[in-house]
Amino acid sequence: MRQHGIEGKLRGRKRRTTIPDEAALERARDLLQRDFAASAPNEKWVCDITYLRSEAWVATFKAELVDERRFPSFEHAEHEVLHWIGFYNDARLHETLGDLPPAEYEMINYKTDNTAILSAT
Repeated sequence: MRQHGIEGKLRGRKRRTTIPDEAALERARDLLQRDFAASAPNEKWVCDITYLRSEAWVATFKAELVDERRFPSFEHAEHEVLHWIGFYNDARLHETLGDLPPAEYEMINYKTDNTAILSAT
C-alpha cells in the first residue's frame, strides 16, 4: 500500500470499554447457565455489553460515507445512506461469515436451522 500511496483511514483513538464498576456488587444471573446452543433461530439472544457492535457500525458508516463529504441536498444524503445500508447488509463480503454477505449468510442458516419448521408449514 505504501508503494502506491494508499493508506487506511484512521477512526480516532481506541476507547477502553471494560472498566470495572465498583457500584456493581454482584454479577447478573446466568439465565442460560452457559448453554448457548439453540435449537432454532431467535431462541436465545445474548450480548456482551462491554462492547456493543453498534459503536463499530457507526464508526464504519462515518468513515466510509460521511467523513470529509458534503451532500448537495437532504434527499441526496438520504439516497446515499439508503444505498450504503443496502450494500452493508446485502452485498458486503464479511470475512467472519466465510466471505458471504450478511443477508445471504442469514438466509442459508435460516433455511438450514428451520428445515423441519419450514416443511411442516
